[in-house]
Amino acid sequence: LKTLELASRAVSAGDYSVRLNVKSGDEIGRLSDAFNTMAQEISSQLEAFRDSDERFRSLAGLSSDWYWEQDANFCFT
Repeated sequence: LKTLELASRAVSAGDYSVRLNVKSGDEIGRLSDAFNTMAQEISSQLEAFRDSDERFRSLAGLSSDWYWEQDANFCFT
């Protein structure tokens, strides 16, 4: 349980690479497997989010290349 606690603290601090190596068929083993699955899923989702955010920022940066012109009456054209 101490190993699971330390791993949980690491994940809550942002270290999603933590994996437990508990070889057991009891509740602790199943809990460790579930923890590993959860940590992997969080890591995958964060990576997908970062990729999406990067694409969005790139597109938003391109769309800000507008410029404004004014005519002789200082009206925007």
